[in-house]
Amino acid sequence: MTLKEKYMESKVINYASYEALAITTKCYSDKVALPYVTLGLCGELGEFYEKLKQEADDQSTVAEFQDILWYLAAIRIEFSLKEIIDWPKPSDKEVGPFDLPSSVGKIAEQIKKYLRDDWKEDQEISLSEERKEKIQSAWNEVMQIMVDINDRVFDLTMNQQGQQNIEKLASRKQRNVIHGSGDNR
Repeated sequence: MTLKEKYMESKVINYASYEALAITTKCYSDKVALPYVTLGLCGELGEFYEKLKQEADDQSTVAEFQDILWYLAAIRIEFSLKEIIDWPKPSDKEVGPFDLPSSVGKIAEQIKKYLRDDWKEDQEISLSEERKEKIQSAWNEVMQIMVDINDRVFDLTMNQQGQQNIEKLASRKQRNVIHGSGDNR
């Protein structure tokens, strides 16, 4: 059985199942996990907004949306944030154009401060509880905004978004192109 077939047999039935499958495609060192996943989230957010600005085709925009979900899963794991089982329910809150980048920026700001104030080269990475709480709060905001955007913009459930993302990443991993760049790997 190929890796892609294995993943296609593994169904995304909730957030926890998506996260468990997503992290198996991890391709970075634990030594750089916190800055890597934070920068990855920021980069994917930029690419998502670029696709929106360009009025790119739906599939390109969906792919960037799904990449943000992957980095959210990696952040939840790498930062040892509170585990969640189900995707949040869509809210009635209006989503403005600056809500998502503002909330992602809160995560990046905490990692910047960690690297500046707390990081020691000879010590294992360890976030203070206060910093972790701030990251958790921002992570929750980002996840809720993503669910709200999905509910209003895309014709896919969150489970479908996750499944498509897993299948794309499994295919890239199997073809050994997960380290490259570009949408068409």
